[in-house]
Amino acid sequence: MVQDSASLCREALALRGQGKPGKAAALLEQALRIDPGSVEAAVLFARLLQDQGRRDEAVALLGRLTQSHPRDPEPWRLLGFMHWQAGRLAHAVAPLQRHAQLRPDDAGAPLQLAQLQLELGDWGDAPARPRPAGGAGPAAADGG
Repeated sequence: MVQDSASLCREALALRGQGKPGKAAALLEQALRIDPGSVEAAVLFARLLQDQGRRDEAVALLGRLTQSHPRDPEPWRLLGFMHWQAGRLAHAVAPLQRHAQLRPDDAGAPLQLAQLQLELGDWGDAPARPRPAGGAGPAAADGG
């Protein structure tokens, strides 16, 4: 039975949760063959790449996705968080700002940007404060 891209993505997400990234990746590749423009499949594939420590490949994939689907907020959000988690704070700002523009209903987006600006030391008019040890970072921000 031939499955559609969305059902393959659901199966891949379940396999990712079960710790079976190879099988999940194979399903996502199949989903992308069925629907090469599937943002859902590409974003899940980027998350799998990140899970496997292949962050540079994930970032490159998300960068291409933001170019091909500039009005979809999820690739922007995930790209920003991947930069943030990698310690590339300055590179995280623009994607997270773009996500906030595309999702004005996301109440967390301005808070995340404010936290990032604090980590960057961008305190505005406030006196500079020392950075907390280890930094807060975007813990579990990839949503899954």
